[in-house]
Amino acid sequence: QMEDLQTILLDESSSLEEKNNAYESLQTINANKGKETEIEEQILKEYNLDSFVKIKNTQVADFIVHILEKLFDQGFTFDDIQIIIPMYGNVAGIDNINAAIQQWYNPKSDDLEIRVNHQVFRIGDRVLQLKNQPEDDIYNGDIGIVTDIDLENEEITVEFDVGEVINSYNIDLFVN
Repeated sequence: QMEDLQTILLDESSSLEEKNNAYESLQTINANKGKETEIEEQILKEYNLDSFVKIKNTQVADFIVHILEKLFDQGFTFDDIQIIIPMYGNVAGIDNINAAIQQWYNPKSDDLEIRVNHQVFRIGDRVLQLKNQPEDDIYNGDIGIVTDIDLENEEITVEFDVGEVINSYNIDLFVN
């Protein structure tokens, strides 16, 4: 099955040490095939973790929302949390997880919202800037909050640390 496939990307620029480490990692994984408990214990020890949860792709979004609920109950905010997801598509990708978090944190209400391609933007959404806008002192990776949606002029206003920036509806600029 594809979920069981371990991949380590190496190219011409990979050092001999990286290649040897990758080879050893694959040997260790293959030697432990079928011994999931041992692998989980190895992950816990190697990364100094308290717990390891193995779940199916279809459970990832709900599990992340569950963890966020517990963290927020303990007083954490999104300023304290960073979720890193390596892909956009499929049920365990950024798009689906963002939609699940939005539904929990900023659900549909009477406030304005706009659908741009496959994403819905609502007032109060946190967005991540994807392209540099040096003229506005906004750069790839900056996080802002949607403060206004102007349907008539097709604009979204996002507040960043440097102030509010108005963008036309352009999904290429940011994601929620």
